[in-house]
Amino acid sequence: MFNCLLLHRSYLSDTLLEHYIRRTGCLDLTWTGSYSSEAVQEIRSGKYDLVFVSLPEPHSLLPESLVTTLRHCKSLILSSLYPEHLYAHYRLERLHFLTEPFPAQQFQQAIEKYIALAESGY
Repeated sequence: MFNCLLLHRSYLSDTLLEHYIRRTGCLDLTWTGSYSSEAVQEIRSGKYDLVFVSLPEPHSLLPESLVTTLRHCKSLILSSLYPEHLYAHYRLERLHFLTEPFPAQQFQQAIEKYIALAESGY
């Protein structure tokens, strides 16, 4: 079981992502919240194997402390209603980018990619 964390822009927008995470059987969603100093502390704690971030609209800015922390995440899956190139200025090394709405199959491919990397000892 892999521990994961979900950062979201709003509760209603992430119910599908949270639903997919809970359905996997291999992910344990141990923390969920919004972009905050508490989220930064949680990520920095190192307790999470996988970090999911639901990005805000491109014109909304994430706190710099959060962006800096996310740049050090080894396993990061990003999702957004908007195309990935609109977030290039954050310079985040992501494992996978999911453009919302995304089907369960696309989510499963992202998880399988993570599991393959984790098993290889990356």
